[in-house]
Parts: sequence; structure tokens; C-alpha cells
Amino acid sequence: MARSKPQCWIDAHDPEHQSVQLLAEQLALLGFDAFTEPDRLDCADNRSLALCRLSINAPGPNPEVELPWIVLGDLKTKPSHITPMAQLPWPCDLQTLQAILDRIWANRKVEMLAEENKGLIGSSEPVKQIRHEVAQVAPTDATVLILGETGTGKEVIARMLHLLSNRADKPFVPVNCGAIPGELLESELFGHEKGAFTGAINQRKGRFELAEGGTIFLDEIGDMPLSMQVKILRVLQERRFERVGGTQSFKADVRIVAATHRNLLEMVERGDFREDLYYRLNVFPIYTRPLREIRADIPAIAQALSERLSREGRPAPRLSDEVLTALRQYHWPGNVRELSNVLERLGILAPDRPAEIRDLPPNLRMQTESVNPPKGHPAVPK
Repeated sequence: MARSKPQCWIDAHDPEHQSVQLLAEQLALLGFDAFTEPDRLDCADNRSLALCRLSINAPGPNPEVELPWIVLGDLKTKPSHITPMAQLPWPCDLQTLQAILDRIWANRKVEMLAEENKGLIGSSEPVKQIRHEVAQVAPTDATVLILGETGTGKEVIARMLHLLSNRADKPFVPVNCGAIPGELLESELFGHEKGAFTGAINQRKGRFELAEGGTIFLDEIGDMPLSMQVKILRVLQERRFERVGGTQSFKADVRIVAATHRNLLEMVERGDFREDLYYRLNVFPIYTRPLREIRADIPAIAQALSERLSREGRPAPRLSDEVLTALRQYHWPGNVRELSNVLERLGILAPDRPAEIRDLPPNLRMQTESVNPPKGHPAVPK
């Protein structure tokens, strides 16, 4: 993603006015460039970085300029064709202005990630809603809990939260809590001192130390043993931890994002998950959608996955209309992960021609034939 600064257009009749110069200086302090010449929007590169339009006691904006509009002060005339997304007193509180600009910039970066195939792909309303929620919460340090079925892009969302945050230039450290044996998880997360246990021949930093200043992603936190849950609770409450076998306390300057495919509330009722930890994690829940609920996005997702196969030097499939129809009809219990596997299979079986129905795995072929049986043959009974 480009590291160029986002630009704010200060719409002013007199660009040399003292208030305009003051606002430009304030924007620079907040990390944004400012310009007053509307002609700069004619350049595509500038237009892609143009973040918003700021008016100081100015008339309403030109409706042809499609930028979020922020009004500072009172408008002398109020246009009927457009409503400002925010209106602040002038001079304005910089913290409030930064919060608004950060949210706009996060929304813009969400779109840029999608264009670069690094974020959620698709244009359905559920996907747009998730992208909106990610953009709103990413600039904050709020703990996020991502909930959804296996293979629905929970790690993609976690990485988006990191890339869109103010911690983007610091580490993103994923930990699969379900893949590490319970007796080793504490050392993996918090590190250990030399001699802390048999085999600890050297001091070792844990994932929380490695993620210093950045984001730690606790994937499959529903698989975490109860004995570890209380230690994670302490980190969330006190933002401190100790290495195994050590007494020195370390500050945990990290953003915590967690995810699971399990129903944590049911686990709380069974006593398998701590209730206090659940409510500490569930500050801002994001619910992913299974592929069967966003069937309209399957062609776009398949295209993005095929492009990734090509970039990685693996055969990428060309999908015929009948194959795309079959992909949309299938129920996808394994979600995007299963779709990725199917596309890799198609690329291997049909490297030099469009993939056909016969190239699909048997389970997809059977469902396709049950929905669209060949002429002269009855449909397979359900």
C-alpha cells in the first residue's frame, strides 16, 4: 500500500487567509497534507489520495466533487443538494478532527486493500458492512473479536485491522492457539527465562514481546485452555505480563485481536470459557459471513484467488460460465479455503484450456448434476 500522505482540500475563497493557513498547519500536525487549488483534483494520482473537502464558513460544495465534506464553523449559505458528513466549531478541537479524518482515511484504505486483493473481496451488502466496521474500529486500539465459520477470512480481517491502524508499521504477530499444546502455550505467548523448565537452555521472547507496538492475533482462542485464559485476562486488564520462570514485569503495548469459529457464549454456559474473559474480548465483535450467504461475490473472490495462484507461480484456472454457475450453486462447507483448493485443482487439471464441469471434484459435480440434470435423465433425489 502506498505510504503517501492523504490530502485534504481546503475549499476557501481566499487561500492566503489566516484561518486557512492555520488549518493547513494543524492538518500537517495530524499527518495530513493540505491543498487549496481544486485543479489538483484533475490529476488521477492526486484524486486517489484526496481525502475530504474542508470548508471554513464557506458556501456549499460543488456537487460534482465526490469527496466527504467537513464544515468548520457556520455556513453562510446552506446548500440543499448535499449534507456535510460532519460539522465542527471553528477553531476546532484537533482530537475530534483527527478522529473524523482517521475514519475517512481508514475507509479509503479498505477500498485500496480490496483493489490490491489484500482485503475482503466482494460488493455484496454483508461484505460492505464488514469493511465499514473494520474501517470504523481499525484506527482505535479497541480489542476486536472476530467470529465466524472456519475459512471465512478471519485472519484477512485481522490483518486489515492492523494495516489500517496507527500500528501498521509495527509487527503483526499471529498465534494459532489451537495448534500449540496447552503446556507450551504460556511459553509461546509470554516467553521464558533460561532454566525455567527442562529444555529451556536459553532465554526466549514470547509472541507478546515480538508484537511490541503492533498487533497480536489470537486465532482460535476458543481452543485455549482455561489455565491460560486467566493469564490472557490479566494482560487485557493490566497490560502487563511476565516470562515463564521470571519475575520482571513487561508492559504489553499491543493491540489484541482474537478470533474463533466456536460459540463462546455456549462455552461460557458449559464452563469451558471464562465469562470475564469473554466480555473483555467482546468489545467490538465482527461477524464473518459463510460463502453460501454471499454467493454473488463468488466470481470476484474466485478471480482474486486465481490471480494469487498466478503470482505464486502456480497454474491458475480459466473459469467457464458453466463452472462459475456450479461454484455459485455449491454450499461450500469449507468456505473460501475450500474454494481456493478447488481452484488450485482446476488450474492443475486444465492448465491450457478453460476449466469444465468434468474437472470439478466429485462432490461439486454431483450437486451440479442434481440441480441441472442432463437431458433425458431424472434429477438425483434429495
